Amino acid sequence: MSSNDTTVVEIGTGSAGRGRHAGTRRLRAVESAPVEIPLRIVSGLSDATVLRREVPLPDSEAAPEVWAAWSARLALSHARSAGWWGVLARWTIRQSDFPLLYASAARTAQRGERDRAKHWQQRAQEWQARAAVMAGGAR
Repeated sequence: MSSNDTTVVEIGTGSAGRGRHAGTRRLRAVESAPVEIPLRIVSGLSDATVLRREVPLPDSEAAPEVWAAWSARLALSHARSAGWWGVLARWTIRQSDFPLLYASAARTAQRGERDRAKHWQQRAQEWQARAAVMAGGAR
C-alpha cells in the first residue's frame, strides 16, 4: 500500500433507525508502519495472560480455601497485567511519533485489569472468611 492509499471505515454514532447508513461517519484510515513494542512489555502481558489461563477452575464441591486460592491467583494475574498495561502506556507517551490515543487505550486497559484484580481479591477475601467461619463451626 502506498502512502496515498487509504481505507474508508464507517463507525456508528448511535443514531440507528434512519436508514442503513444513518448515524455513521466516514473516516479515512491510513496504513502506517508496524509498531515495535519492546519485547519485555509484550512478554509481560503475555505471561499474565498465560498465568490466568493456567488457573484450573476448582470443582464445584471444593473447599472454600481452594476457591480462595483460585480467586487470589486470578487477582494476581490481573494485577500483573494491569502493571504491564501501565508500563506500555508510559512507554507510549515517551514515543514522540505515537498518537496519544494509544496511551489512552493502554490506560483504559490498565483500569479494566485493576478493576478485575480488585474484584477477584474481594472474592478471595470472601472465600477466606467463609473458610474461617466453617473452621470455627467445625470445632
